Amino acid sequence: MLGLFHKETEEEKRQKRLAKLGDRLVRSAAQGDGAEMRACLSEGASASHVDRYGFTALMHSAKEGHVAASRLLVQSGADVNVAHAEDGATAL
Repeated sequence: MLGLFHKETEEEKRQKRLAKLGDRLVRSAAQGDGAEMRACLSEGASASHVDRYGFTALMHSAKEGHVAASRLLVQSGADVNVAHAEDGATAL
């Protein structure tokens, strides 16, 4: 457990930044916003980021029918085999 006086390390700051970027990527993928997705990816977001509900950006873009967004994620290295923890569903 981290104490009251815990000073956040650089690695913890980096992980928080990447998590926020990943969440931004997921939101933009769900909306099919390719420009925002490219910005997130160029800033270091993982194309396979999993949100707090267990879904990837690719799952969201595929569900919403955003073909170009899904293609961008796959071309950026998104893992098409990531399965949701509860039901085992993948983006495919």
